[in-house]
Amino acid sequence: MAEERRVVTVLFVGLVGLDAAASPDPEDAAESAAEVVDALFSRFRRVIEARGGTVDKFVGETVMGVFGAPTAHEDDPLRAVRAALGMKRELELFNAQRSLELKIRVGVNTGEVLWGSVGGDRPTAMGDAVNVAQRLQSEARPGEVLASRSVARATAYRVEYGAERELRLRGRQDSVGASEALRETATVIPPAGEIGPARLVGRSTELERIVKAISGAKGGFVLLEGDAGVGKTRLATAARDRARAAEPGMWIGVGHAQEGSPLPLGPFAEIVRAAARAASPAGETNEVAATRAFVSQVLAATVPGSAERSNFAHLMTRSMGQAGEGPAPGDATRARAETLEAWERWLRGLAKRAPVLLCLEDLHWADPATFALLDHLAAKLRDERVSILATTRPAPRIPGGFDRIRLAELPPAEAASLARELFRRDLDPELTAFLVDQSAGNPLYMEELVRFLSQEGFVEGNPARFATRPDRLPDGLRGLLVSRIDAVSADAREALKCGSVFGRAFWSAATGTLAGRDVAPALELAGRRNLVQRAAASLLPQDEEFHFRQSPLRDAAYSLLTKKERQRLHARAAELLEPLAPHLGRRVLILAAGHRELAAQPEPASKLWTKAAEEALNHYSYEEALSSARESQRIDGSPAAALCAVKALSVLGLNEQALAEADTLLEQPGLEESLRFRTLRQKSVVHERRGEFAKALEICDALLAEPRSAFQHGAIRRERYGLLYRLSRFDECLREAREVARRVEPLAAEGKPEAKVELGNAISQEVRVLIRLGEYEKALEASDRAYRLFLEAGEGMNAANSLNNKGNALMDLGRYAEARQAYEDALAVFREAGDRWRIAMVLTNLASVAFNEGDPDRCFAVSAEALAIRQEIGDKWGEGMLLGNEGDFRNRMGRPEEAIPILERARDLRAGTGDRLGVSIALERLAEARLDLGDAAGARAAAEESLAILKSLGLEQRRAHRKKVLAEALGAEGRTEEARALLEPLAAD
Repeated sequence: MAEERRVVTVLFVGLVGLDAAASPDPEDAAESAAEVVDALFSRFRRVIEARGGTVDKFVGETVMGVFGAPTAHEDDPLRAVRAALGMKRELELFNAQRSLELKIRVGVNTGEVLWGSVGGDRPTAMGDAVNVAQRLQSEARPGEVLASRSVARATAYRVEYGAERELRLRGRQDSVGASEALRETATVIPPAGEIGPARLVGRSTELERIVKAISGAKGGFVLLEGDAGVGKTRLATAARDRARAAEPGMWIGVGHAQEGSPLPLGPFAEIVRAAARAASPAGETNEVAATRAFVSQVLAATVPGSAERSNFAHLMTRSMGQAGEGPAPGDATRARAETLEAWERWLRGLAKRAPVLLCLEDLHWADPATFALLDHLAAKLRDERVSILATTRPAPRIPGGFDRIRLAELPPAEAASLARELFRRDLDPELTAFLVDQSAGNPLYMEELVRFLSQEGFVEGNPARFATRPDRLPDGLRGLLVSRIDAVSADAREALKCGSVFGRAFWSAATGTLAGRDVAPALELAGRRNLVQRAAASLLPQDEEFHFRQSPLRDAAYSLLTKKERQRLHARAAELLEPLAPHLGRRVLILAAGHRELAAQPEPASKLWTKAAEEALNHYSYEEALSSARESQRIDGSPAAALCAVKALSVLGLNEQALAEADTLLEQPGLEESLRFRTLRQKSVVHERRGEFAKALEICDALLAEPRSAFQHGAIRRERYGLLYRLSRFDECLREAREVARRVEPLAAEGKPEAKVELGNAISQEVRVLIRLGEYEKALEASDRAYRLFLEAGEGMNAANSLNNKGNALMDLGRYAEARQAYEDALAVFREAGDRWRIAMVLTNLASVAFNEGDPDRCFAVSAEALAIRQEIGDKWGEGMLLGNEGDFRNRMGRPEEAIPILERARDLRAGTGDRLGVSIALERLAEARLDLGDAAGARAAAEESLAILKSLGLEQRRAHRKKVLAEALGAEGRTEEARALLEPLAAD
């Protein structure tokens, strides 16, 4: 077997008086002595094994027993002493039965040994702890059980001992303290040193401030900041208890960020998983299904539509890194905004039931998406009954909108009060000064220091005072914690060491795999010793999750592993986690990536980080995608990760940085061709998002010229005619769309669904251009055809798009009732699907219908809803179009002073996207408003600029109205001849 370091209790039992028990006949003496030893040692074996020990060896007239290997128990020292006392009783019976006067000498000692095989033989214990036990046995008086100081202290709660004496043992320089074990006591005295968390001491000002913030009628957002062990969790717990007492029905969720690996929305995900597990029916094993069912149930209070509710539930579970089927990603910016809204709506739903308090711990380890969500919630939920109380160590990033409370160490007077609370008695001045000085006011350090002094027997009496002043202390807090871990059974110690490889959170079965044994009993013991606690829910379904009670405890357990063993265990942990990724999502990839790196396996670690980044992009979690990509780039500069970073930066609105990193990637020598192609396409997307449609078009044209990208030419062409439309190059756009239609028409005629969809998309693009060109009847006919194609292919969303296009043509024809019906039919589909970009699009159109039907109140109400969505999802193009409409409506109502700033904003937004026709429309409306306000010169300038744009676009048929506006402006300026020259050709037409 492999050698292990184990803390065991060793006993040596030696017979005294065997010579007197032997036969007087020399020929029979050896045989009679052997018979006595065999009979007696058989009884001794039963005594040892009955108490959970192992007979290590028989040597002559001596028995060696080991307690704690191969199986450890929490009370191995007591078991060993009980066995020693039991052998004394067994010997008394044996003597009575045989009329003998044998005695035994017993030595018992606890310490660390090397447990393993020697020369291929069965396992044995080796080390100084064995030598000390053997020497104690030699020093014991006949009939005496001599226990070392470590054994006596560990069993004093159940065994009565004689006075301690100092012994000089052979081969040892220092004396060894030892006591005679007299008898087992009938009354159990609680063992010294079982120190638990004390009540909160001090912090009254901070506590009142927190409770006031989180217990009010509106939401409170509080961040507790302080160093490790300073008491953040204890203060947060006290505040939580006070809030619960004040509002017994309060809904409380507690979540932790995971150290080492930034799990997607880690603390929020833990809260949802725990709540979903509590709410799910017994026997439910599908984590994703249970989570979505619970989330949907809560969302029902704020999201009435079943499909929109399903979409929000899908977005939430995906944002937590869960696997599972769901709708394909749509527009990235829109999806990100909708994910934030999904969480907001979910919390609003909880708040309709009861006040909500979320307690988030260890934010210094949180992923970027957690901070983005916290920023959003703090801005949106201040008027709701939702509060968030978070803790963090000092860190460069903190959430916005939180009331920040910094915790320092306790002042001396309060530190002294904490010491008295932990000892549960008064202290003398010397002990008080020692504790205050050594702990430096850190509550966790104080707690562990008190535990150490109590367990080691350095303190006695009431008031408590030094029994002997310690001549040593473990090296800092970690040393105190290591001594605490060493005090549990060897099995529990090994389980904690293996569990620490995963982090503060770990899992029973997974840890058992690393340890090579079932660790459940060991974790039960560690829980009783206040080292770990069960989690309410588990990141790994079907595997119970545990947490170290404090992060420093995890660090202490991890410090016991050698570098070589750490690397081996991290590699094994990664092997366990990677196969779970398809079922549990990218959160497992993130954990596995961290383990691969710690296992000194950089290449697989980088690949896992890149894969996690790609999945985060697909699931709308862009801050997380960027963070994962950066981890991969840090390890080996992965080009695939760099591309993920470019995509994430673009969606997050960091377009300058996205372009710079795309260019850097494209300059890399030997860049793989597929990566170069994908980077160029992403660069085109970045330019489009910046409103640089011409630059985006240039890249598309370059890609279409490359034969190697032929497999993507169809998709690029679709992007290209969309860009042509945005650039108001309508003739080319129409030609491109019709070329695509011509190419796929035969395939669509054969009934191929994908060809029908592509043909429908080409025709829909043609409809948009026809409307811009004023060819409304053709547009109506084409939109009906596209609608039928989409229905035949089962594409409901695209069919609704066709209805919206049809509504646009009908509205321009003045057929408002028909247009309204088309829009409302389309809106019902988009609302059901939860597609907020398209919802805003149709609402914009419905606002125009309402105004033209003479209902301005409804018009502005609908427009306000659309504008809020446009602004939230960052749709500048759509926002400019909507504001242009609203400015026009206000001017037509005789309120030009309100209309002008709105129209100027619309003009600037449209200009920023490169939409020249949109700019021309905004300028035309701006000219009318300025004219109505009496600003003839301003009106003339706007009208002239609008006409110049139309001329450059070749849209002569749309210039008539602008010429009329310009003529009015010229007339108002007294330039009647110029005005007449403009109007006469129009009158002739």
